[in-house]
Amino acid sequence: MRVSEINSFIVNYKNNQYNYSPYNTPVRRFGTVSFGQRYPVIQTYSQFRKFGIKMGAHCLYCNNILTFDNSMINSWKNQKLFQAPIKVFTSELKPYSKSLHNTEETIFNIISNISKKSPSARLSTVIKILSVQSNKKLLNEQIPVFKQLAEAARELPPEYQKQIYGLLNKNRARLLRIPNIEEFSAKDFKYKIKKLSLSMENNKAYKDIKHLSELLTIPDLKLTESDITPEVLERIRRTIAEADRNPNYVLSKKAKKSRNILKSTIVNKIKEAAASVNRTDIKKLCEDAEKRINGIPVAGKFSNKAFCYDLNAILENFDNKELKKKLFDIAAQLPTSEGSIHAFIIKHADASSDTIGYNLFEPSAITIEHMQPSSLNGPDLLRNWAFACKRCNNKRQSEDMNEFFKMFKQSNAVKYWNQIIDWCNKGYFSFEDTTEMLKIFKRQCSSIKINSNKKLQYLPGINV
Repeated sequence: MRVSEINSFIVNYKNNQYNYSPYNTPVRRFGTVSFGQRYPVIQTYSQFRKFGIKMGAHCLYCNNILTFDNSMINSWKNQKLFQAPIKVFTSELKPYSKSLHNTEETIFNIISNISKKSPSARLSTVIKILSVQSNKKLLNEQIPVFKQLAEAARELPPEYQKQIYGLLNKNRARLLRIPNIEEFSAKDFKYKIKKLSLSMENNKAYKDIKHLSELLTIPDLKLTESDITPEVLERIRRTIAEADRNPNYVLSKKAKKSRNILKSTIVNKIKEAAASVNRTDIKKLCEDAEKRINGIPVAGKFSNKAFCYDLNAILENFDNKELKKKLFDIAAQLPTSEGSIHAFIIKHADASSDTIGYNLFEPSAITIEHMQPSSLNGPDLLRNWAFACKRCNNKRQSEDMNEFFKMFKQSNAVKYWNQIIDWCNKGYFSFEDTTEMLKIFKRQCSSIKINSNKKLQYLPGINV
């Protein structure tokens, strides 16, 4: 595949009509480029992504136009665009909003409309206000699904019934924000910290939060008997000392003897690191974690993903496949933040502006899809690469492409390959690379017919 040299980002200094000096920073944009007939070979993911962005590539699966990548999202975050007044946020990122998936684009447009009346409001404030109405509408969709699950669970054997009803009661309390005593899960806490940290700058606070949260999953802290080993205590002490900027930090005698006190100490240090960079969402997560560790009722937040994970754990060894499928099919009706604007808003009701902005754009970022998955011996070569948005790429993973394409219109693949063939005919891709790409796709996805014989042309001196 041969393309013209991809230039670096062209810096465009664009001031806004309002004097928000901290936000009048350069926004990185791609400049225009002219293509000749001799092109250097694309060899890296970065070169391939940049080519896709410049040429307006479509996602192989959902057909969204791909106009930005993760490096651009991180640039917007570092320029504080997500923290800026929504008038600045929407005006600067409007050109990229058409690439968003339906849910995220709808939310972006809602924020754009609000910015006309309240230009100085922040993302986190807007989402918080919207969450009041969204909570009512989301409950109207969730509660009927819970009733269906409760009804279907009556068909289960008693030992499974008890577990399912316990899961439903716990999550019903979360839906209604009723305080409830829940066991602290270090694994779940670490996962949530990781997701929230994606929108942070790579600074000392970020590193401290990352290293401290890793401490909580040390196997020694899960045990209920025997003393904590000196080696583990020293590792915890050193990590806290580094975060505390105090090399002489000493763990209290109580912390050395009590796992709960030790966990609380670690969580409190994470909270302090979050406070230093004004991350109220991580602080709130820590406050809830401390309550769980100490057996204090918490008004937990419902998580669709966590609920389905727990449901799967309960029914993992259940041998009635038909009833098992029935329960999972009902659970699949629960609204997700991917497909419901109300679920997205509620999920981010307590989130920071950085997290909201990042999560609006990240699922639509361009990525490189391996048509034959790497885990199934797919070559890490240009001929096995395709353009895909991050959401579709993450969803597919190693799933059979014939099965995965059942979620989408088959015409999306036809449009994608028409675009690739057109680029080859214009000399942007080599004839050999293009034919190999098509061969791999046809092997992976035999259910979709791509008529390339008449369209694909070999042009000596152009696509060689």
